[in-house]
Amino acid sequence: MSPEAEKLLADTESKLIKSQWLGGSMPSIADKNACTALKDIMPNPLTHPNTFNWFGFVTKFPEEKQNQWPKEAKKEEDDMGLFDSGDDDDEASFNALCEAKKEAIDKANAKKKPTAKSLILWEVKPVDSDTNLDDLAKKIMSEIQMEGLFWKEETKKEPVAFGVFKLIIGAVIEDEKVSTDDIAETI
Repeated sequence: MSPEAEKLLADTESKLIKSQWLGGSMPSIADKNACTALKDIMPNPLTHPNTFNWFGFVTKFPEEKQNQWPKEAKKEEDDMGLFDSGDDDDEASFNALCEAKKEAIDKANAKKKPTAKSLILWEVKPVDSDTNLDDLAKKIMSEIQMEGLFWKEETKKEPVAFGVFKLIIGAVIEDEKVSTDDIAETI
């Protein structure tokens, strides 16, 4: 490759790092002329990725359309192209966006998470058939009290065998505060 061709590729690549078009935010005759000059060279995507992409895009335009491009692209300060760089503005915007995203994540994490609760049913089997299950249920609910334990008001009696009934008693517990093993042991 000739030194002129290498210089053209290097110059084109350096301009396309900062802008989508050689003339700025819009295609111009400079894009058409550079594309024509690079047709025989064909940019390498590994060494000149921006030039390679730009070249592929420019060559899709028919020559009649390229001939209509202005000699110089208009510079519009408020209307930046998709790949235009505002340098400091872009970095400031990116930093502000990152900071806003971080604050949103922190705020979401700071929200009170719902308390994990479980509904537990214990089957309490008496030693003999003479045990009064209603009194036993009242005793269990009144004597076993702790933070995060909420006894259900209703109890149920189910037959086991030979006239012996078991007591089914329920409670809602907060999983982080109450151990079901401790309650079962106390019962």
